[in-house]
This record gives sequence, structure tokens and C-alpha cells, in this order.
Amino acid sequence: MLETLAPPIALAAFGGIARACRRGARSWRGFCGSMVVSGFSGVVVHLLIRESSLSASLQAAIVAVSGYSGGAVLDAFASTLVNKIGILPEYGKNKGENNG
Repeated sequence: MLETLAPPIALAAFGGIARACRRGARSWRGFCGSMVVSGFSGVVVHLLIRESSLSASLQAAIVAVSGYSGGAVLDAFASTLVNKIGILPEYGKNKGENNG
């Protein structure tokens, strides 16, 4: 399985490096954290699109952009799960809490 996931992880990490170059890495620790998030984001997106009818080149581009976007892609996916499927509680709200 790792052999299958290595290319998407590398593409997503490269997308994360591109983002760090554009925005500037504030610390080594922050840079490494961003690479982990980018790699994870790329794996999730790869797993979601790998059985699609998209060409391999388009799939690779989507994975790389998801790595560039990093946490934003994961947040959007989590939000979709919450809103469409309703399997998770709303973020930032506790049971019985009046937020409004």
C-alpha cells in the first residue's frame, strides 16, 4: 500500500513546499507540520479520486493542488461530512450550549 501512496504523498508535499515558498515558512517546525498536513491531504484526495474516470495527469494535478491547499481541503471535506451526512456534531458547539 505504501508503494501506491508514495507518489501522491510526494506530489502533495511538493504542493506544500510551493505554498511555503510563496508565503514564507516562519519556522522549521511549522514547515514540517505543513508538510505532514499537505501529505495527508494528498492521500485523502488521492483515495477519493483514484477510481474516477479522470486521466492520471488530471488526478496528479488535483492531488498536488490539494497539497498546496493543505488544511483547507481537509476542513472543506470535514464540513461536507458534517453538513451532508450529519455524522459529526457541529464544530465549536457543546451539547446544551446557547451560542446565539
